[in-house]
Amino acid sequence: MRSGRPSGRAAGLRPAVPPFSRTRGTGTPCPLEAGDLSVRGTGRERAAGADGANPCAPSTSAPGVLFQRITSSIDRWLHAPGLRPAALPAAHGISLRHLHRVFQQNGTSVSAYVRQRRLERCRRDLTDPDLGHLTVHSLTTRWGFPRPADSTRAFRAAPGLPPSHYRARYAPRVGDAS
Repeated sequence: MRSGRPSGRAAGLRPAVPPFSRTRGTGTPCPLEAGDLSVRGTGRERAAGADGANPCAPSTSAPGVLFQRITSSIDRWLHAPGLRPAALPAAHGISLRHLHRVFQQNGTSVSAYVRQRRLERCRRDLTDPDLGHLTVHSLTTRWGFPRPADSTRAFRAAPGLPPSHYRARYAPRVGDAS
């Protein structure tokens, strides 16, 4: 009898991102894992949650609401360096192709949205006087830029300055009146 745990080479592998499929972006645990082969179908056949709603069911909402649900999910996982478009569809019951289509309809791409939100969070932290004691690298790492070259490249493309220069220019100086 199998224990449900991976064996052999798969035993040492971990997902690059947190298991989105367990909550489907709702914060409520799904009764079923994404890879459960005992369940087939579209999700409507899956067991309903305690309140009658099925957190694992694919979205049937309007595209704007779906976009908001996905971007909210992304915002919760911005800190994960392994956050990639391929990790998101299962959490929302859609295909990768549909995910890209939803973002295209909203004038952006998944990767561009993730990069933009990470840069916004980095800029906010770099100019926060309460975080002035932290290094630039520690601040950018917390928002998904694991290597200094990654954050520098992203900053030069968007704000036009490397993160250290951005901080020097825009962070309030000690003793400045607020």
